[in-house]
Amino acid sequence: MAGRLLKLLMISRINKLPISLLERLKWELGLPGDFENIVIPEFPDYFRVISGNSFENGKMLELVCWSDEFAVSEMENKAVKNGKNEFCLKYTKGFEMDKKYKKWVDEWQKLPYVSPYQNAMHLVAKSDESDKWAVAVLHEVLSLFVGKKAKKENVLYLGECLGLRSRFKSALLHHPGIFYLSSKIRTHTVVLREGYNRGMLIERHPLMQLRFKYAHLMNTMKEENKTKSDQQKTGSDLKSSEGEEVQGDECGEEEEAEIFMKWHKPVNRMRRSVVKAKAFAGNFA
Repeated sequence: MAGRLLKLLMISRINKLPISLLERLKWELGLPGDFENIVIPEFPDYFRVISGNSFENGKMLELVCWSDEFAVSEMENKAVKNGKNEFCLKYTKGFEMDKKYKKWVDEWQKLPYVSPYQNAMHLVAKSDESDKWAVAVLHEVLSLFVGKKAKKENVLYLGECLGLRSRFKSALLHHPGIFYLSSKIRTHTVVLREGYNRGMLIERHPLMQLRFKYAHLMNTMKEENKTKSDQQKTGSDLKSSEGEEVQGDECGEEEEAEIFMKWHKPVNRMRRSVVKAKAFAGNFA
């Protein structure tokens, strides 16, 4: 998790980010709730907390030392394996691409890839080259997130902190083959398409594995409680319930990527199931 923080700081042009932003992204980055006191002090050679005056509470996380080892993007790592540095394009079923757009995308793919860790000040604003660099930044950011996705509002807030808010919006609008905007569970979420296959995470981070198992446990407990409640209701008041239909939760076959977000609740909401939750957690000790 320290590596993800380090890479995010190196992407920032000023090598610092507001703590308030990291608070909003701690779920996506896989950070513990009190990361400011738990994680940051453990890596004084990587980053430090400083005071600032431009964002909310004024505290910023600043990069202490640049690392060439970490300044390699996911795109560059994949290029070493497959020999080409092109963005993976996946379109929604039924997406119609006209010849003009296809020609533009093909030419855009051939433009030089500029790493999100490189200074892009030499690129002409509003050019295709500049657009491709902004896409590279957003692609790398989503690659750093353990679920390869994040709430749209958090992505745009990050873009604002990086000075790229409008470019992130443009990337989401003009590159539907790279990014997907989901509106499931009443939440607008930006998804990195190449991270998924038929709604399933292709490479699941260990933390994601734990989250999915926890979500499954909570779902199982909910169904058990519902069954017991229905049985008690039937036994105690069969007559009064006659003709009524008990409505269950019809989740359907939601994308696996969405399940853990639905079940991510504050700790105080889990107290009623603390015994079973502790037993479950013990399996991963």
